[in-house]
Formats: sequence, C-alpha cells, structure tokens
Amino acid sequence: DCASSGRDLLSQGAVGLRLMGPPKQERIDWLCGENARLVWALCASEGVPLCVHLFPEARSNGLTAIYGLLKEFPVPTLVIDHLGNGPITGAEDPGIDDTLRRVMEAENVALKFTTIPLGQLKARSICASSVIAAYLKLAGPDRLIWGSDITQSPGKYAEQVAIGRDAVAT
Repeated sequence: DCASSGRDLLSQGAVGLRLMGPPKQERIDWLCGENARLVWALCASEGVPLCVHLFPEARSNGLTAIYGLLKEFPVPTLVIDHLGNGPITGAEDPGIDDTLRRVMEAENVALKFTTIPLGQLKARSICASSVIAAYLKLAGPDRLIWGSDITQSPGKYAEQVAIGRDAVAT
C-alpha cells in the first residue's frame, strides 16, 4: 500500500517522502523492491523529493541500487541521509568512496548531515568541520544540507543548530 499511503501523506501536506530500511541488515528490498518502486514512481510523477536513509550494513548495495533507480525514476531531488553512512575514520578518510562518488555524479542528488553523525564524530575526537569540508568538496554548496534529527537526538534545537553551524564554520 506504499503508493496510496504516499499519496495520502502528500495530500495532507507532506512535501517529500523518505525510505529507510531496517537497521543492521544488508537487504535492500525496502529500497528497490516492488513496493519501494511505487514510492520512487510516485515521487517522480508528483515532482517531490525522496530521502533515503541507508544503514551501514546496506550502504554499498543501497548506493549501487540507487545509481540504477535514479535512471529509472527521475525524482527531482534525492537526499541521501547521514552522508550515506560511510565508514568515517578521520578527516583524512571521511568515508567517501567510489560508490558514493558515482551516485553524486547525478545532479539531483544531495547529501544530508545531521546531529547524529556530528555527535559520533565529536565522541571519537574527529574534527567535524574537516569531514564536512570533504563532503562539501564532493557535493558542492547547493547539494549539501543539514538536518537536526530533533526527535532522535538529545538536547534542545538551539544546541543542535549550534553543532551544525560549528561543523560548517570553516
């Protein structure tokens, strides 16, 4: 019932849809299976953005699938959440690989960073602004966006905004 649920959400004022798979699983049927394809088709036909959240376990297969799905379903904007959840080991290795670079060749793809990965970087003493600078170089300023994850991250909204601003201060 994905397509009718999506239509209902859009008729109630939603301005885009989001697909997210189950955590800690490699499977990607939620992204490219029959029901998911209905959501892709709906977003393409209605001209609304689609956001995709890939957990690390499904990242490689998911990004590979996205590359093909973008050709089949020309959504106006595809947002890849949490910078694609690549394995960030430090500023010198920000988790950008050839699979992500290939997807970013599509001009309608944007990357979103949020309080969650920024908090993870801080906890590991990794300079967030250096990591974000690498993604800025990959995506450009018009295709790198921030989201607060306000309902899933501790702290007040103003604190989360400050974390986001600190990450782009340089």
